[in-house]
Amino acid sequence: MAKKLWEASKDQKLNSNLCNYEKFISEKFNLKFNHNYKDILNWSIKNPGNFWSSIWDFCKIKGFEAGDIISEFKIENLDRPNKAIVYPFAILLLFVFGYLNYRRKSTF
Repeated sequence: MAKKLWEASKDQKLNSNLCNYEKFISEKFNLKFNHNYKDILNWSIKNPGNFWSSIWDFCKIKGFEAGDIISEFKIENLDRPNKAIVYPFAILLLFVFGYLNYRRKSTF
């Protein structure tokens, strides 16, 4: 196994956007993930409507949600992430990651 070059402190992890998002969805959907991000990933794949709705709410995105279209979200080749095809929300996903990254940079 490769040696870690860096790891965030416990305080940094507990104050991260990902941890804040975990708390948000845990409260909103009465779930417990216990900082197991693979469980969050699996939940997001099995519950795309709730996942995308929570992203809109957490990021405070203003606009109209896609409603029923969101339930057609698909990920193909998930077992091969470098070959994964995500549609039709790839652009929204890029926006969300960009927004979370912006929020992270603005807090430091």
